[in-house]
Amino acid sequence: MHALEPLGVVFAPSDAGWDCHAVAAPIVWRDDAGYHMLYQGWRGKSGPRLVGLAESDDGLRWQRAANEPVITPTAGSWDEGGFEAGCLLNISNEYHLYYSGLGPDGKFRIGLATSTDLRSWRKHPDDPILDVGGAGAWDERGVAFPSIHKPLTQQAGAPWRMTYGGYGERSMQIGTAFSNDGLTWEKHPQATFPQRGWFQDPDCRTWDAGIEVHHMIAVGDWYVMLYEGLGSLGRYAIGAAFSPDAIVWARSVRNPLWPLGACAVNQELSAVHPFLLQSDRLLYYVEVLQASASAPHRICAARLLDDSLIDPPAQPRLDFALWRDEEVGLEGLTSAAIPTAGFSRAAFAAAVSAPGQMEVEMDPMGLGEWQAVDRVDVGPARVFRRCVNEISGLVRLRLTARRPAACSAWLSLLR
Repeated sequence: MHALEPLGVVFAPSDAGWDCHAVAAPIVWRDDAGYHMLYQGWRGKSGPRLVGLAESDDGLRWQRAANEPVITPTAGSWDEGGFEAGCLLNISNEYHLYYSGLGPDGKFRIGLATSTDLRSWRKHPDDPILDVGGAGAWDERGVAFPSIHKPLTQQAGAPWRMTYGGYGERSMQIGTAFSNDGLTWEKHPQATFPQRGWFQDPDCRTWDAGIEVHHMIAVGDWYVMLYEGLGSLGRYAIGAAFSPDAIVWARSVRNPLWPLGACAVNQELSAVHPFLLQSDRLLYYVEVLQASASAPHRICAARLLDDSLIDPPAQPRLDFALWRDEEVGLEGLTSAAIPTAGFSRAAFAAAVSAPGQMEVEMDPMGLGEWQAVDRVDVGPARVFRRCVNEISGLVRLRLTARRPAACSAWLSLLR
């Protein structure tokens, strides 16, 4: 049995309105008044892309709530070229829309608009709230597609997390930023969910060699990300990934998710712009001919039939890159803490450029009481490999270096 039941097209372009060429990037939620959708639409093949509002009684049959877009670009500003996908939060009975705007320099940046009725929006005076990286950065050519979530822990002062898409030279990847107020954001220095190869290279064989629009949700102690990947065939597909902290990610071994087409939907189309309405187990996505931004876009839906698709402990295995050529000083390095519930074994591997000591640590009760379960000397001639057959709570690696070094390390959780 497939984990997804395709339901076909649920929202199509209008006949002659401002969104007659394409509708895309659905942001869906439900309240006592019914179902609501903010979506991206445009008239001509090249846009500009604007934001509209639709409503529904069942989440499947949608009607436009307004004849005109509810958010439009501001001439001469950072978003004068139109919009891209984002996310919506309800904070103290006010809607906060984090969205992407295209500037006169051809670069996307991330801004914030607020509303109390979903129809009238006020752009924040501090926009854009997340800018492109500096020269040579992995996101120097644009930041877009924000997905924001409150911290999973209730620890005081734990920051909110934003995952966002970034563009650079031969780079379409996802990064993470942190904030305590939703306005001032601090970026993690590297891309946290990297592409695998580059889709334009002749020898590229991966389906997600470029990564763009995504939707991050919370499932138990995990962040779960649904994302679109661009492969060597010039088509997008949708996959899932899992993380305890929105920094260290493991791809689902079931990627790309399939099928995402109905009987009347051409399976040669790309599937993009995933958005999961958890309460109704509905996955919204967009079909588009190949990977052409100028092709018509239509919003589709599929019903989630199997929760294991988005449940990290139900995965047959999870593979994490804990460190990628991380610089290690004399103060040492500690990896992310990875939950182990649902898994029976943890396999570690690491490569270090200078002598040091590696420890496998476990926190059985998740109370911050770490215990070393293995300790071994490591170095350029000593590749670290360990398998822990009895695991519980949280696991992590700790490296103590005798001199500055670089380290890469991996963890596989196995059932």
